[in-house]
Amino acid sequence: MGAVSLTKHFYLEVILKEIFRRYLLLLVLAVLIIILDQWTKNLVRSNIEFGQSWVPWDWLAPYARIVYWHNQGAAFGFGPNLSTVFAVLAVIVGCAIIVYYPQIPYEDWPLRVALGMQFGGAI
Repeated sequence: MGAVSLTKHFYLEVILKEIFRRYLLLLVLAVLIIILDQWTKNLVRSNIEFGQSWVPWDWLAPYARIVYWHNQGAAFGFGPNLSTVFAVLAVIVGCAIIVYYPQIPYEDWPLRVALGMQFGGAI
């Protein structure tokens, strides 16, 4: 009875290590994206008044600027009343990435990095 228990424990440990190895890059990138996202949002909240904008260089003003605003929808305010739909889509995308990610060859690191960043954004 003890040998069977040790064998099950050994196989479980091997399987868990393999899962951890396969998903390590995905998890690290997702965590980094989440931290960077929250850090930059905190920078904006603490340094710019609501409704105001900041441009580091004047020549950049016609093209891009940082604006402190509350966005209720997706990118650029698309679908302001669809937050539930976007949340469901984020869960679906996250699940699809989790399923697809281990099938990507290790040599295809650009796709692995891109999916890690997408997963962090979806979370």
